[in-house]
Amino acid sequence: MITGSYPKYFEPINMIKNYYGEKYAFEYAFLIHYAAWLLIPGCLGILVVIKMLSRYYASRKFSDAIDTDMNGLFGIFLSVWATCFLESWRRK
Repeated sequence: MITGSYPKYFEPINMIKNYYGEKYAFEYAFLIHYAAWLLIPGCLGILVVIKMLSRYYASRKFSDAIDTDMNGLFGIFLSVWATCFLESWRRK
């Protein structure tokens, strides 16, 4: 994983597979992988929100705060991130 090591969360997957079935163990593994990868856009999203708040406090106009220059870059980043996430899951 790129965002960190979550080995302690993967330990019970075999127990889940044996008790509930392979379908639920697979879903559990996917959710762990997804949560780890969500750290990256979450941190960048916080930076976008901080930029929006600073623009709002500077102009006191909601429309100016929503339309920042980082929105388009963040959208492009999310497209690339989603592709990388899916490829990472496919290889796993």
